[in-house]
Amino acid sequence: MTRLMGRVALVGSILAAAITASAARCPSDCRGLFKTELRACRTECPKRRAGKECRSACAAAFRAGKATCKTATVPTPPGCGRTTTTTTVSPTTSTSLGGGSSSTTTSSTIPTGNTVILTVKNYLSWCSVSVDGGPANTTATQMLPFPKDTVVSLSADKASAVFVFGYWVGTTGDTSPSHDTAMMTTVTMDADKTIQACCPFASAPNTPCPAP
Repeated sequence: MTRLMGRVALVGSILAAAITASAARCPSDCRGLFKTELRACRTECPKRRAGKECRSACAAAFRAGKATCKTATVPTPPGCGRTTTTTTVSPTTSTSLGGGSSSTTTSSTIPTGNTVILTVKNYLSWCSVSVDGGPANTTATQMLPFPKDTVVSLSADKASAVFVFGYWVGTTGDTSPSHDTAMMTTVTMDADKTIQACCPFASAPNTPCPAP
């Protein structure tokens, strides 16, 4: 009986140590950071039903961050085991914009003749986008007329610190499964074109955006 009790105590000690080690993999400062990021992320989302998809993405990024933290060897802020990416546009043409809640659509009158339409999709307004040297903004959809065969310059950055720049879809550099990862790129308007800027959450930078 004494030997059995000793074994039970030993197993209990091992389990307790394992639980402690598991908890240590994601320390309280990282858990607090994840909660702060979650609150900030939800603040960027549109209100009510329009922001449901955005809030779900926030929650998914929160869960992914905690899961990564638990498996990291030595998680410490700000990464807490996650892979983070810092990007810079040079020259900078935009200011810090927190307009993730913006989901407006702009359009232009379409003249006839040799004019083609560029539709710029900014997924959930998570990017700050400049088209052809214009001011950067977080408009969700822009429809802009250009003379046919014009080469249009594009620039994008994250809309706020919650996000990171990810990639472009439909641009000249979109030639591989990872799409166009250059923040400054172009699109040749030899026909009507639809492109997309994707800026995923900083806590889940490899999460793709749905196709435009």
